[in-house]
Amino acid sequence: MKQKGKNKRAEQFFTRMENLLGTGETHLFMDAIRQYSPKSVRYNRKLVPLSDLNGAPVPWCQPYGRYWEKQTLPSRSVEYTAGKYYIQEASAMLAISAASQVIDFSGKIVLDLAAAPGGKATQAAELINTGYLVANEVIKKRLDALTWNINRCRLNNIVVTSLAPNILAQTLPGFFDVVVVDAPCSGEGLFSKQKHSLEKWSEKNVRFCAARQGSILKDAAVLLKPGGYLVYSTCTFAPEENEQQVELLLSRGFIPVDLPGDMPVSPAISENENIRLCSRRIFPHREGGAGAFVGVVQKQNDPLPVGQWKFHHGQSDPVIRLKGMRYPHIRTEEAAGYFYEKNGIISNFSHEYIPEFLLQSGYQIGAPVIDKIRAYDCMFGSVQLASPEAIIGVGEAEAEAYARGEELHLNAADGYYYIAFNGMVLGPVKVANSRAVNKLPKPLRLT
Repeated sequence: MKQKGKNKRAEQFFTRMENLLGTGETHLFMDAIRQYSPKSVRYNRKLVPLSDLNGAPVPWCQPYGRYWEKQTLPSRSVEYTAGKYYIQEASAMLAISAASQVIDFSGKIVLDLAAAPGGKATQAAELINTGYLVANEVIKKRLDALTWNINRCRLNNIVVTSLAPNILAQTLPGFFDVVVVDAPCSGEGLFSKQKHSLEKWSEKNVRFCAARQGSILKDAAVLLKPGGYLVYSTCTFAPEENEQQVELLLSRGFIPVDLPGDMPVSPAISENENIRLCSRRIFPHREGGAGAFVGVVQKQNDPLPVGQWKFHHGQSDPVIRLKGMRYPHIRTEEAAGYFYEKNGIISNFSHEYIPEFLLQSGYQIGAPVIDKIRAYDCMFGSVQLASPEAIIGVGEAEAEAYARGEELHLNAADGYYYIAFNGMVLGPVKVANSRAVNKLPKPLRLT
């Protein structure tokens, strides 16, 4: 009886896809979702020159999206420790890549409403320059993965929060230039990663997810400035969770943003020309990714008043003469950003001011630099401010040992330093009597 139920669900899913693609193509699709997607990475555009990119390009995320062609796993490379790339399934790169072709992210204030584990948040943050991004994740147990991925990518222009979308909407209405909604979905694009997920699939769950997505998008609409952009994405194939959500936004007064017609991905599946203009899909049997959907729309004038906010200003000269002394291993020029203190943590943040609400509710502000509670200890975020005089180059064997969390022996005066290999700063150490205590956080170490 249980096996019959599993077969029935698979048959129902096949029928749904058959209505979208036709019988012949659905067979190709079903074969494709049973295969693992090829490994891929997205290189950090702030750290890696074009000449250092390796692997075949991901067609919809050029030039920084690349397929991983080395024998070793991407998570076991010193380059990963150094933040040179983010490990990201190729389909997941679509949303921000597509949006960046029609939105100038530079200088924008961006919200990623469901940010963990951080792929889209870090991808967008690399494009922002003088603006900043709020990476919000409601599920608190996912915050650690989000913050460590942000820290590994060496980004100081992200505020991490963990707030319900309706709370954000009540507090910061009309505040953001761009809102990214990578919506919780039925996850049909994850079948290749979860062998039994097809057996757990149900039309009831699709309907539940669609209703939840509609509620999230209502709050997202409130958070946008008039003229702001909403980037909506999923990793599922159900029209109820994709094109029909975009149709709902258009019915609420949003206007479609015309995505380039020559993007190497599939068109939306809709008879509505406006939906086809602003939406794209990835199918595993066509493009080779696990599967994705993106739609980009723009908010028109809104009769609701834009909120008024109290702002908190950071300090341009920070390390605030801690204990009456400065930290010679840290650069403190104004160009490096501004410094904020919360709960004993001094962080370096790219922007001169943020709403007081974000400072008070933020889980992490920018890049953590100094932990005052733990004897003014040096934190990993300080790698972005490493003074050239405090950087110590090592060989490959020592670099790999450091990345695994091992201690080193260095001929240096007592104090904090940064270990580097081939020009890549890996992280801090604290030297005492030539013994270099490894300060690389455990979640960032190679396994």
